[in-house]
Amino acid sequence: MQPIALPPWGRASGLIESEVPQLPPGPLAATAGAWWSAKEAVRLAVPMSEVDVIQKIGANGEASCRGMMEILTLLRQRASASMPAAA
Repeated sequence: MQPIALPPWGRASGLIESEVPQLPPGPLAATAGAWWSAKEAVRLAVPMSEVDVIQKIGANGEASCRGMMEILTLLRQRASASMPAAA
């Protein structure tokens, strides 16, 4: 569902409010970023949550989930509107 949340159908279409970033481009990139962040956190002796790459990955995940939830809500609303009411 994430591709639906990306331009041109997502926020640009006015159907959802969430801005879904296009990066990282997928789970493989996010996994590599998380591994790198873990090593960087050890090197800097800081919590992993303070590494900027992992913060970006987390923000992307949150935005993607928000966008997908908005799409599901929209689909449910449209499906309900098109179905006749039960007697």
